Amino acid sequence: MELANIVWDFVTNNGYLNFENFGLFGLFVSAFICGMILPLSSELVLFSLVGFGYRVFPCIAVAYFGSLGGCLLNYFLGYLGKWEWVERYLRIKRERIESQQHRLEKFGIYLASFSWVPILGPLFPLALGFFRVNKWGTLLFLVIGQICRYAVAAYICIRFIK
Repeated sequence: MELANIVWDFVTNNGYLNFENFGLFGLFVSAFICGMILPLSSELVLFSLVGFGYRVFPCIAVAYFGSLGGCLLNYFLGYLGKWEWVERYLRIKRERIESQQHRLEKFGIYLASFSWVPILGPLFPLALGFFRVNKWGTLLFLVIGQICRYAVAAYICIRFIK
């Protein structure tokens, strides 16, 4: 029962997500979830932790790896996807998607650098995985996008919070 209370406290506190109470672990989980499909803001948790006195660069590193992990999970979930699922659940015809596939194969890896964009961003690695776009190129641009995202967050932390 003790573990259930800890998990419940982690997920909700009077209806609000309260990741900052769990320190760097909470930051990692919020960044991981943010890297996936749920629209959370790991930056707010990052700013809260820095405001509470945590050092900036360990927080940035934890958030970076959490977000990158969420994006990679999205990529591999897309990789496991099947055409039948898209046609059945999304009601999109295969021909319509295949007509855009050449663009995604040509420019798709660049979309990975925008995986941090709220709401639409997590769909990019999912689609890249579904179409089996080059995994190493996708990884490279995921890393570049996340580094840029957290470099800006680090600047904000150093300039305005600390």
